[in-house]
Amino acid sequence: MIDVLKFLMDNSELLSLCGKVDIVFENPGAIDEEPMILDLEGGKEKEEEETTTIKPYSPELALLETRVKIIYEKINDAALISKFNAGYYNGKIQGIAIGLFLSLLIFSLL
Repeated sequence: MIDVLKFLMDNSELLSLCGKVDIVFENPGAIDEEPMILDLEGGKEKEEEETTTIKPYSPELALLETRVKIIYEKINDAALISKFNAGYYNGKIQGIAIGLFLSLLIFSLL
C-alpha cells in the first residue's frame, strides 16, 4: 500500500492520467487498447490435514451454542404448531362453507 502511495506521489503524469480517464468516461471508444481483465480468484484451497488432536472449546462458547440450539428447536416447534393450527382452522372453514352450500341446495330443491 505504501509503495502505491509513493508511486502516486512521485508520478508527475498523474494529472494527464486523470484527464485520460475523463476522456474514456465521456467517449468509451476514445482509446483503442484492449481492456485489462483481472482474475481475482483467491487461489487454490489448501488441503486440510487429518489430525486427531482435540481443539480447546471454552465452556462459555459451549453454553452459548447449546442455548442457540434450544432456541432453534423451540422456533421449529412453534412453526409446526402454527402450521397445524392453520390447517385445522382452514378445514373448519371449508367444512362450514360446504355444509352451508349443501343445506341451501337441499332446502332450495324442496
